[in-house]
Amino acid sequence: MKKILLVLLVLVALVAILLLIGRYKPVDTIKTRPADVKIEAKTLLADFLSDEAGANEKYLNKTLAVTGTISTFKSDDRGNLSITLDTGSEMGGVKCKFDKMVEHRRREFQVGEKVTLKGICMGYIGYVEMVGCVEVD
Repeated sequence: MKKILLVLLVLVALVAILLLIGRYKPVDTIKTRPADVKIEAKTLLADFLSDEAGANEKYLNKTLAVTGTISTFKSDDRGNLSITLDTGSEMGGVKCKFDKMVEHRRREFQVGEKVTLKGICMGYIGYVEMVGCVEVD
């Protein structure tokens, strides 16, 4: 009987240890992930406009750090934030949708402000779309 209790106690301790390890294991987020590419917003859009297939190969589903000047900033009641970076082109901009699951150091931005945003490139649909974005220091 004592052996069974000892085995159960050891099993419970192992399960507790495994649960604690899983609970405190660092999570890979866009914040901690290094950028695959660092690029200016106008260069990114120009690449898509000149050769969309080639740009998809270079940027699609990759982590990009995009630098540019804010042309629009939107925030709503549900915590959704999005910024469009100016590219100097009438053919579109770089639209960056922020990750709602990440704590952002700030939630207010000014039009005309220069920023670097890191996110996942989803391709060109009249503008370059980035998702899961965070501001880079």
